[in-house]
Amino acid sequence: MSKRWTQQPGSDEVVRMRGVRVHNLQNIDLDIPRNRLVVISGPSGSGKSSLAFDTLYAEGQRQYIESLSVYARQFLHQLERPDVDLIDGLQPTISIDQRAGVRNPRTTVATVTEIYDHMRLLYARLGEVTCYRCGRPIRQQAPAQIVDALMRLTRGTRVMILAPMVRGRKGQHKDVFAAIRRAGFLRVRVDGQVVDIEQPPDLVRQRVHHIEAVVDRVVVREGLRGRLAESIQLALKHGDGLVLANEPEVILLDEPTSGLDPISTARIEETLSQLKKDYTIILVSNNTKQIARVADKVAFLLMGQLIEYGVTSKVFMVPKDKRTDDYISGRFG
Repeated sequence: MSKRWTQQPGSDEVVRMRGVRVHNLQNIDLDIPRNRLVVISGPSGSGKSSLAFDTLYAEGQRQYIESLSVYARQFLHQLERPDVDLIDGLQPTISIDQRAGVRNPRTTVATVTEIYDHMRLLYARLGEVTCYRCGRPIRQQAPAQIVDALMRLTRGTRVMILAPMVRGRKGQHKDVFAAIRRAGFLRVRVDGQVVDIEQPPDLVRQRVHHIEAVVDRVVVREGLRGRLAESIQLALKHGDGLVLANEPEVILLDEPTSGLDPISTARIEETLSQLKKDYTIILVSNNTKQIARVADKVAFLLMGQLIEYGVTSKVFMVPKDKRTDDYISGRFG
């Protein structure tokens, strides 16, 4: 008799995986909470990458391709569904691996794969700008229409209202940071990372950057319309008629501090602490000291099995399984 999974209370707050059997994984069940930093750890060959990249990331890619039209899918490689009973609540997902890649700052995935010119021509002739989440066409809207659209989101949805200040321009943009500070905003999103306006990053002059002022961060609920309308008007004013409303996404990282000096490692860990306020972060790491510093929860895998999963402090202080204790203490792995 086959299993039949049903929607569980609070499932919109986690990424639910049931019966994961990719590669050497042995029927793993796992709930990953949103907007927390979760580490998948274990010795080499334990199934860390199989769970993070060959399951979560692969399913995210497959779901994205399936959201395209039948016509568009015929030009793309059809991905097989990972060997899993259920993956529920998966958000748009990106993967950051350890490949050195090309150092040209203008390099993108499209230019590396040499499909940029073909895709540019295809979308210019046949494309219609649509939302990557719901598939609806993106068109110019009045402020009231924007507020109505946001208020129709599911109650409890977190939304970040952004005013675009720099869109794909080179430079250090110190004048833009100063203008955002004068306008009274406390945070700014720089190239996808939300930072304090009093501590903006030093941008590389020769690279293209995107800068948005964080106007407001709200949770959709009853009675929000007035505040939301005011925030939208403010974002449109400072964004020259443009406004962005973003929901959190998932970020996967594979040993992001491997080989780095302590100062660079500390900076990356601080960035991760800031990012988890707005994103769900899943980190693959064997560095037990780093796991103890940054992770809210940790999953320990061994030979394709999920040995232990829980709050990091409890797993490290009182592990339930001797194999977990041996790994943390360095007796193997």
